Amino acid sequence: MEWYRIVGTSHVAQQAVKEVERAYAEFSPDVVAVELDPDRLHALLVQEKERPSFFYLLKTVGLTGALFATLGGAAQRKLGRMVGMDPGAEMLAAFRLAQRDGKRVLLVDRDLRVTLRRLKFGWREFRQLLKDLWRGLLGKDRLSFDLDKVPSEAVVGKLLAEFRARYPRPYAALVEERNKHMVRSLLSYHETHITERVLVVVGAGHVAGMRGLLEA
Repeated sequence: MEWYRIVGTSHVAQQAVKEVERAYAEFSPDVVAVELDPDRLHALLVQEKERPSFFYLLKTVGLTGALFATLGGAAQRKLGRMVGMDPGAEMLAAFRLAQRDGKRVLLVDRDLRVTLRRLKFGWREFRQLLKDLWRGLLGKDRLSFDLDKVPSEAVVGKLLAEFRARYPRPYAALVEERNKHMVRSLLSYHETHITERVLVVVGAGHVAGMRGLLEA
């Protein structure tokens, strides 16, 4: 029996909510696992009205983590406004579907504060970041996919390969380490609930890595 199914999403794509709803209806899971930790779920539920300040982040996760969280969050909100969707709406949709039917929700991602503290840039990566930011300001970088849709596996694979080549340390903290953490969380649950079917809702960039670890 297939005990899990992974749905890859984009946090700002309108299509992502529909994909989650379709997978939930087709797979009929006993449990829904989402790429969230308790604090991030709370932030979604209150629509980030209690978003932490930059100075709080600086104190708790350091300068690199604070800058990444602030700039990354602002970029996601900007992209969300471009397509008329709140970032993380697909995670919230998965959570509410499970709540509606009285099913368990697993928050399988690593604590964001840990991830941000693990986020490091070497000198070469920092120079690359400055170059990429400059290209973005000049409008030289264009998105190669429709923001309204979840990017294809080929596009995701290409973007991940570029990210890994340019930023190996951040890639390890943001992708590889979190893949391992989420898979450990899923396997730990499965060991004690072997008959239950789990729908796993994660960003598209985590799907291939997590599936490889689960099938190893």
